[in-house]
Amino acid sequence: MIIFYARGGCLEKFHPRLLPLLRNGLISYHFRSNSLEEYYLKGGRPEPMENLILDSGAFSAWNNDAQIDLNEYIAYCLKYLDAITYVVNLDVIPARPGQKKISAEEIERSASEGWNNAEKMLRAGIPKSKLIHVFHQGEDLKWLQRMVDKFEYIGLSPANDRTTQEKKTWLDSCMPYVTDEKGYPLSNFMGSLLQHIR
Repeated sequence: MIIFYARGGCLEKFHPRLLPLLRNGLISYHFRSNSLEEYYLKGGRPEPMENLILDSGAFSAWNNDAQIDLNEYIAYCLKYLDAITYVVNLDVIPARPGQKKISAEEIERSASEGWNNAEKMLRAGIPKSKLIHVFHQGEDLKWLQRMVDKFEYIGLSPANDRTTQEKKTWLDSCMPYVTDEKGYPLSNFMGSLLQHIR
């Protein structure tokens, strides 16, 4: 198991003595200005990172009424592909921030567009062994099955507006799709399940 630190510059600001211990990090394309290029790859750290996940930052962009251009994200991923361990697909978030009711049609549209983004990223040259597609709470379980059939790694993203028990129940409902009767990852699915924290 690899645990990735995913809190931007907070560690540097508030806990600098932990920096030499940090080996694995998640960074956001949306907040990339002082992360990948200026810090992780240009010697700003006392020790180099062993593993990096590049997340699109789609939720942060959506929450701030911003857009992420898929072609620009792909170009950035390809530019740093050798330095990045995993790349997270560009999610498509349904509805608008603060919207309480989201139709099933809107959720299905978002899941379909997210799948299309993953396909485009693969066609552009991002290896399947590095691409993490994310299954979101509320999406039809058929999308989870498709991900398990196609990808080596997936993320599971509980919804922010659900209770802890609702999130747990949902995560439990995902397990039959990715594990055998003993709880081990299915043999055809390498099965690193990442709880995608927004």
